[in-house]
Amino acid sequence: RTPLLPAFLALLPAGPASGEPRRLRVRNGCSEPIWIANECRGGVAPDQQNLRLEPGAFHDFRTVDGLASTRYWPKMFCDGDG
Repeated sequence: RTPLLPAFLALLPAGPASGEPRRLRVRNGCSEPIWIANECRGGVAPDQQNLRLEPGAFHDFRTVDGLASTRYWPKMFCDGDG
């Protein structure tokens, strides 16, 4: 049985100085590291796959205008290979 992961998602405004929109923030609310896998348009998203987040850390994921589908999921007790 997989424990409930308290990872938090937040939508962020795209900043004009950033160059690329970053509108999805994932924060690790767990006491252990988590890895975030992602998929965009049926393929690998522009951000790192299996991104490791330490407890309390966050990452702002890139999203592009007109994005019709994407998926992010947290994983625990794994490594950079998934």
